[in-house]
Amino acid sequence: MRTAWKVFRKGFTGGLVSIVAQGKALIRYERGVKNFAPRWLRKKGYHPLVFERKKDAVFFAKYKISEDIIIEKVEVGKKVPLPLICSYPDLADGEIIPTHLDRWPQGTMMVEWVRPLKNEERR
Repeated sequence: MRTAWKVFRKGFTGGLVSIVAQGKALIRYERGVKNFAPRWLRKKGYHPLVFERKKDAVFFAKYKISEDIIIEKVEVGKKVPLPLICSYPDLADGEIIPTHLDRWPQGTMMVEWVRPLKNEERR
């Protein structure tokens, strides 16, 4: 099992959702299941983001203004190349506008899918 670290936030219904993406770009993560980015995002080369090391996920989470941040070890699919970074404000609005004016946070990996572990698997 290939693992990495994922930064989530708690959604309105209590489930795990994307920390940055909103609107039509949002991914609602279900435990024990492979979760993929929406089809339109995958076609543009964007997939779920994770961190190779827990310390990179923790560092990234420090800059997110939310009390509902959750950092967990997750199972991940095949690593895919990182495209140009997208504008965070645009991604939060459900849009993807690639830019090369910024860079991905330290330790960021893009993967085909993310499977949050079930409670019994996290022990």
